[in-house]
Amino acid sequence: MTEKVEIPTTLDTPAFGEAWGEFLAHRCEIRKRLTPRAQRMQLRKLERWGAPRAIAAIEHSVGNGYVGLFEDPAQLKTGKAAGRGNAPMGLWEINEREKALRNELDSLGSNFFGPDAERVNAERSEQRRKISAKLRELKTAKLGLA
Repeated sequence: MTEKVEIPTTLDTPAFGEAWGEFLAHRCEIRKRLTPRAQRMQLRKLERWGAPRAIAAIEHSVGNGYVGLFEDPAQLKTGKAAGRGNAPMGLWEINEREKALRNELDSLGSNFFGPDAERVNAERSEQRRKISAKLRELKTAKLGLA
């Protein structure tokens, strides 16, 4: 039986509940379910960000097929992420995002052989291209910190 994890009161809004449900469904669809402990840890992180920023991060992450939760780097550069102000990404955050993106690249594996191979390989190629572009953005951001 799965343990029910409570959403913190600061995030307990219909919009956040819907976004969180979408994230959990996404994780199930990609066969990477979150344990109750992982859910509590993710919710603590999102609680620090506040509801608007958390919802935006969930939408960005699910929309890009990410396994984890990340804010949109384009919004971070311009300070548009809700609740973040003009604070730039720190080196630690950039390194963590790079690590997550590299893990995502690794999880795509090599070419697929079998039914629908052409379609699956085209989708994987597009995902690799997007991830590589994001890695280049992070490298540029890291160089800006030096």
